[in-house]
Amino acid sequence: MPFAIFILLLLPGYVAVKHLWPDEEKCGLIGMIGLSFMATLAMLSPFAILGYLLHLPVAALAAVCVLILFLAPIEITRQKWWRDAGRLLLSGATLAMAVVLFDVLLSARVGAYLFDDALVHLAR
Repeated sequence: MPFAIFILLLLPGYVAVKHLWPDEEKCGLIGMIGLSFMATLAMLSPFAILGYLLHLPVAALAAVCVLILFLAPIEITRQKWWRDAGRLLLSGATLAMAVVLFDVLLSARVGAYLFDDALVHLAR
């Protein structure tokens, strides 16, 4: 589930980048992923700061996250950007899976824990 949220957080930033800087789409996969995450975090930061200052529960920020994750696909559909966004999401997911697979292969080669290592960390 965290992996899906990590990938879905690209969408609100992608919408912001497409509206504010449409020419930046030519910067490539890594650049677009970076810009999309930066824009998403820039959108969420004022709500996080406000929640901290007003001592709101974390559920308030989570509700804002869910709201922007719900509104971003609506705007992408309205603007007919799914082809471009789908290519970005697929490329981003492939890149993230490649990094995880590389880590699993390196961990398996030296006999490290692949799964269920939380007990090892708790034991420390």
